Amino acid sequence: MEQKNILIVGMGSDFHTDEGIGVKMVSKLSADPYFQKLSFKTESLFSLVTLDSIKGYKTVVFIDGMNQNMNPPGHISIHSLFDFQETLHLKNIHEMNFRDCFTFWKKLEYQIPENVFVISIEVDDFLSFGSKLSPKLSKSFDENLNQVKSWIHHLSISDKCMLIPA
Repeated sequence: MEQKNILIVGMGSDFHTDEGIGVKMVSKLSADPYFQKLSFKTESLFSLVTLDSIKGYKTVVFIDGMNQNMNPPGHISIHSLFDFQETLHLKNIHEMNFRDCFTFWKKLEYQIPENVFVISIEVDDFLSFGSKLSPKLSKSFDENLNQVKSWIHHLSISDKCMLIPA
């Protein structure tokens, strides 16, 4: 199977305020001509079925909101597969968690990406219905988008994938 380079996956829902931060980021990134060689998709939940959509990529980057109340809304954290903190959608109490899915797939000898990263963005309101981000997250959205663009740019031009401090 031909290996594709980079897939960016925006997690969330457009109808639950800040829960849609990953989807909104991917919408902006995919519309940027600079990133036209990358692949983009959105998912509302992470599950075992996700394997089909990431198969064949060398690198997959998930963008999701998180609610840990340890940082202000808009704070970005970037993690690899094995050091990430659970986000709003990269956990699933009905199936295996995010990290366990990759471990399971690897044991079954499925082709999994060499590099998996999670960009998590602290949210303010992820329970209310609405298509707009909360005022606090809206205020930091452009700055957050620029940080994500910068990190993805570095990732796309480097031979080695590495974490860049947010």
